[in-house]
Amino acid sequence: MERQTFRTIRTGSAIAAGLLAVAGVAPVVLLIRHVTLGPAPVLAPVILLPIAAYAFWFGVVRHISIDVDRTGLAVSRGPRRWSVPWGDVREVGVLPASAHGTPSDLLVAWPRTAPAAQGARDHLPIVFDPDLGGYILGQMHRLAATPAQLEAAVGRLAPGKWGVPTGQESAS
Repeated sequence: MERQTFRTIRTGSAIAAGLLAVAGVAPVVLLIRHVTLGPAPVLAPVILLPIAAYAFWFGVVRHISIDVDRTGLAVSRGPRRWSVPWGDVREVGVLPASAHGTPSDLLVAWPRTAPAAQGARDHLPIVFDPDLGGYILGQMHRLAATPAQLEAAVGRLAPGKWGVPTGQESAS
């Protein structure tokens, strides 16, 4: 079966996490050696180590994988997986940041019918946004793919499913 997989950018996040961890640990080493540099050795680890942990967790451990094939669309985040057959999808597309007020363009799948309210759904790797009327599959800046690559894959494997519903391009 033909399938195309898109993943988050992991290498850059791992490198960033490593550099931030080193930058956060170096002042601690200096402190142990009794070098006084003012408040910087104390503040650097407090600020940089949580940022390093965030970069490592979301860039390496919690990577996103989006699979597109002839049967449907699947999104995995860590051990959690969500899939939907193409028959249940109206459209898939990239919603510009300006259309929804967030700092990043979003990859969104709009279902044919909105899901029934089921309370907390923390077990799913995606979120249904009632304001957008679609499932947020991921932020484009985190994916190692361009909108053109995603469009080509969806166009090849599910013709007619790529696009943004009318009115969503400028919705807020």
